[in-house]
Amino acid sequence: MPVGYLATGHQQATFLIDCEFDKFRQIMVRKNATAAIIGQAEMILVDEQLNSMQLDARNDDRPLLNAIRGKSKADVLADK
Repeated sequence: MPVGYLATGHQQATFLIDCEFDKFRQIMVRKNATAAIIGQAEMILVDEQLNSMQLDARNDDRPLLNAIRGKSKADVLADK
């Protein structure tokens, strides 16, 4: 019978992705890639907390329309 245990851990890995940074950032934010990356190691993300987030849309004259089109010029800074 499976029994759940609470564990904390830390791992660091480095890899290269042949993709423009802005496109990569959009994929990471919009597709919730953290769970998918952890899933590649056959683990499950149990909880994720957003500590802080800042959104700066001053450089985008149409932030909502551009976000829908996937061409947002807004800057997002988040700590998870």
